[in-house]
Amino acid sequence: MPTKHSRSTFATVLALTTAGLAQVTVERLSDFEPRFAPAVAFEPQSGHGMLFGGFTGVPRQWRNDCYRHVDGVWQRVISATTPPALVDPHAASWPGQGMLVCGSGATWLFDGTNWQSIATNAVPANPLAMSHDPVRNEVVALAVGSPTTASTTWTFDGLDWTQRTPSLNPPAVSYSKMAWDPSTQTSALMITNGGNGFGQFAWDGTDWNQVSFSSIGPTNFALATAPNQAGVIRSGGFTQPFSIGGNDLYSGNGNVALQGPGAPPHRLASVGWYEPGPDRTVIAHPSRTNHGVWYWDGASWSQPAPGRHLPIGSPAVYDSWRGRVLTFGGAWLGSYEHDELWQRQNGIATLLGTGGPLPRQAHGVAFDSWRGELVTFGGADVDPGSGSYLPLLDGYATQAWNGASWRSTPWTASSPSFRAFPAMAFDASRGRVVLFGGRSITFSNTWLNDTHEWDGTSWARLTPTVQPPAAQYPQLFYDPERGQCVLHESNGFWRFDGNDWLNLGIPALIAPSHQAEVGFDRSRDRWLATTVRDGIFELQANQWMLVNPVSVPSPSGTMTFDSSRGEFVGFDHTGPYTIRTQGAGTLRPLGNGCGGQAGEPVLHGERPLRLGASRPLHLDRAPAGAFWLAVFGSDVPTYQGVPLPIDLSPFGAPGCALHTEAAGTTVRTGRDWPLAIPANPGLQGTAMRFQALVFDATANSLGLSASNGIVATVGQ
Repeated sequence: MPTKHSRSTFATVLALTTAGLAQVTVERLSDFEPRFAPAVAFEPQSGHGMLFGGFTGVPRQWRNDCYRHVDGVWQRVISATTPPALVDPHAASWPGQGMLVCGSGATWLFDGTNWQSIATNAVPANPLAMSHDPVRNEVVALAVGSPTTASTTWTFDGLDWTQRTPSLNPPAVSYSKMAWDPSTQTSALMITNGGNGFGQFAWDGTDWNQVSFSSIGPTNFALATAPNQAGVIRSGGFTQPFSIGGNDLYSGNGNVALQGPGAPPHRLASVGWYEPGPDRTVIAHPSRTNHGVWYWDGASWSQPAPGRHLPIGSPAVYDSWRGRVLTFGGAWLGSYEHDELWQRQNGIATLLGTGGPLPRQAHGVAFDSWRGELVTFGGADVDPGSGSYLPLLDGYATQAWNGASWRSTPWTASSPSFRAFPAMAFDASRGRVVLFGGRSITFSNTWLNDTHEWDGTSWARLTPTVQPPAAQYPQLFYDPERGQCVLHESNGFWRFDGNDWLNLGIPALIAPSHQAEVGFDRSRDRWLATTVRDGIFELQANQWMLVNPVSVPSPSGTMTFDSSRGEFVGFDHTGPYTIRTQGAGTLRPLGNGCGGQAGEPVLHGERPLRLGASRPLHLDRAPAGAFWLAVFGSDVPTYQGVPLPIDLSPFGAPGCALHTEAAGTTVRTGRDWPLAIPANPGLQGTAMRFQALVFDATANSLGLSASNGIVATVGQ
């Protein structure tokens, strides 16, 4: 069976002895907890960026933990001696020595392995910004002076701090950053208080010179040396609703925008540093929103694969045709929506594109597994000043993405009224997207309880005799055991049979006010619920049983079951996480098919194979009533000594391939291929391949079109 992500540095496992309950593992790329105002700098001994401290919570709780940044992942560093929690710490690289950290009237040096306290005769009591000057081999620091609106300037020579007496000291304001500017051979300082001024200054080793001043600027931006001796990069930051930080290169020739493909988007806070080995600037996010890591190499932006974190708050669904989790839209900041379509496949996130539906948040999504489409409806544009949810200007259309392009269906009288936060799920038994409720934002801000269905072409409003009450932030998911969609609202659970809603009588979670999100584990046929404070629960005999006390910080409709990996995937303010149960099966698409009369046949499944259970695979995009050859065999790399896949072009089927060893075959018709697995424990973990070869006289001279392959591992 596939192993967990090899980069994981944090996994919490609780093995329970309660009968019938599975071992549940919560795994993240890192145990890094987001924070504000950490000390960040390049550490030359290890060759990586380092982060120390910062604060979390209200009131501020200053931290003393340390993390090393490696290819998009923050790895915690444990050493024998650690500084105490420093208030407003700042850091600078010290070539040949390590990372220098100053705060709370103390100076520390980290050499990549250990911390050392440096005793000095004097020290900046409240530093505002620090940077290393390679020309003079000293660290320059700006600190709060007396009065507190004035600043003081300090330099460190490796042994002691010296207070300097320049003719000009920049103002001591709420946010300051400093970085070495190779284009002017000075230490570049940028300061802002968010609303009343943004200043740029340069330290030449003797005095400060004011370079520029503007009336407004963002806070919480990153400032770092740019590669190829170009200058410094300022990236990110935000001051609502006045100023949004972009990505700009400042040099002796002025400043230019560095947006371009793949540039860091709008975000709340950033940190940055320069890595001399690969000659690149690193921009990262230690805040509670908008994670990700970006590299600027002097010509373009790029991201390490583990550093590509999906947008926070974007609803997620599983695309069973292609074996990936999809997210569309959301907001990089609370009121700055985007139109990005992302996939997460094999643990790696990739941006698929933009330019489809208008940017939005608070919309509903579902994956139509009969037609292979991502369907989205509703959503809102949030006004940055008032925070009000505003309707979008796209005609209230329904948007569908088929894996290659978007199509838009205009609103009609039978469509749902425009709304935010609709609950949507695909009913795989009836081939319909079900929509329930949401929040009206056109004429009132009331929560709704109406029911609609989408058949792939149009909406129909339904009139159930029994209707759940209007609920805030309802959640809808498909339960394949019941063959029906299930609604979760704060007071309980309802199922929809296509005509009426029925209250299931399942108790609400322990603390609905603590936020909860419910999904169906398609490998083990169990409901799983994540809560913010209480942990993870599993439904057993209509009772919620605790299976892991680890809470998910902020469930927000972004958790979905990924059958290709046999695990839930979710996204919260710490980044992506997975929830996996012991012995889960997997179902993963393999390779491509080749076109026939009705297009390229697609073989897919919604539920991994399981001991003692019958699970169907489904064949779509085959001619109506066509016969097809169901081919299966072990998950091996060859067929009769020939490496797989085998090109079928020489046999008269150009573009087609055989993906399995064909140890067994059976002729079928219709859409479903039931696969019954005996209740034999020895079969757990067995891996098999499946494929469909469709008889289609019009396809090619062989008279066959072929589906993609499926690789399945049997779960317990």
